[in-house]
Amino acid sequence: MEVCKHCGHEMGGEETFCTECGAPKDAPLTRSGAKAPRPPMPRKKKITLISIGAVLVVLLTAHLILSSMLDPTTKIRAMDRAVTNNDAGAFVSELSLDKKAWLNEKEYLQYMKENDWETIREQMLDAVSGQQRFDTIIRDEYGSPLLSVKKTAVIPGMYKTYEIEAVPTEIRFLTNMDDASFTVGKEKITVENAAEDEVNAKAYPGVYKVEGEASNVYGKFKDTWEYQVLAEESDYYMELYFAGTTYDVDTNQPEAILFVNGKSTKKSLDELGVIGPVPDGNKLVLHAEWTNDKKEVVKSGQIRTEDGDYWGELSFYFEEELEEPEESVFEYVPESDDSEAAEAHVLDFREVYEEALNAEDFSMIAPFLEDGSQASAEFKDYLDGISGKGFTYAFTENNIVKSTAYGVDGYVVTTDEAFIFTDSEGEKTHYERTKDYTVIKDGDSWKIEEVAINETNRSDG
Repeated sequence: MEVCKHCGHEMGGEETFCTECGAPKDAPLTRSGAKAPRPPMPRKKKITLISIGAVLVVLLTAHLILSSMLDPTTKIRAMDRAVTNNDAGAFVSELSLDKKAWLNEKEYLQYMKENDWETIREQMLDAVSGQQRFDTIIRDEYGSPLLSVKKTAVIPGMYKTYEIEAVPTEIRFLTNMDDASFTVGKEKITVENAAEDEVNAKAYPGVYKVEGEASNVYGKFKDTWEYQVLAEESDYYMELYFAGTTYDVDTNQPEAILFVNGKSTKKSLDELGVIGPVPDGNKLVLHAEWTNDKKEVVKSGQIRTEDGDYWGELSFYFEEELEEPEESVFEYVPESDDSEAAEAHVLDFREVYEEALNAEDFSMIAPFLEDGSQASAEFKDYLDGISGKGFTYAFTENNIVKSTAYGVDGYVVTTDEAFIFTDSEGEKTHYERTKDYTVIKDGDSWKIEEVAINETNRSDG
């Protein structure tokens, strides 16, 4: 059997052409041992192979780029460089932040550096290199949360990344005013009810300046505070108390309505409980009105807050009172009559008190007062309240009216007093007052326990 000279295919004797390659049976070879040329690859196949190769290159490049971009250590390295360069903006740009939380970027970075940044960084690296299924909390040296490392799947089963979220501290305001507004930077927060205990703000660690405004029937308040917020596991409390004076109320008609500068507060003295806070320096004229059984309106005397000498208590007394049933009171009779000694103690106190007022020095009268007593607290508050205001006092009369036995070794010493009060502008006011001093014996000495103002008369000029 013959074979094709070109491709080696077996040929029948009657065949004149090779049925495999198509060469003539007797066609000569162009060169010894040469194979027949392969037919060219179809264009469509070439395009397919080139496309597959290009796709593979793109996928590999995308994989490398995504792996680099999603590498969590890249973010941590950027934060570390920001710490080294003291670049607060670059540092916080790597974090997920609560847009409503206060943030002082420079203070926040400084806080991280002061709380051992190297240890914080190592905690983050451990969190992203492990196989934790849940969020990892990064804490400072005191155990308070700083950051939260959260794993996020970009393509499930293939690509994941980590989000580093800054943990803010929750802030609660403690204030003495309702409907108070507080501003930090551009954020303004309103506290409608000071008695409510609720989260008012969030803040990242740092120092913040808080500006506050409030008002009540006694005037307007404006104050500024500066607080350093720390990372806290629990709530952080800011004490934002507006400066002012608060007075206790002494009255024989608790249902009387308080008037401030001639305008009714529509609240009774009993309902108010206290008067204040009154803004420092505010000049108020106060009085109360009570309706008797005959439907007649009875007014108390006026009280001017700038006059001073109130010892933390304002008295609203009415000449016409509702009759009350008499109560039997057991009256102690002292073993010996020391009333003269008690009276002398009060007169000595008055002499020193005049000097203490003008010197604004509570320590001068402290030896005359019972430690921890109402009198001691009220005198101290009053002297603290007039400090630096330029008031002067001139006592003109200190007369003893009577002494009444009180307890076993005590007396209530009643006085008639007169003095001239001069304010910082030189305006003078004359006062006449009747007071009761409760004086008790303390060993061989006497101490004033309580002072009550019974009646006040004033005249200008």
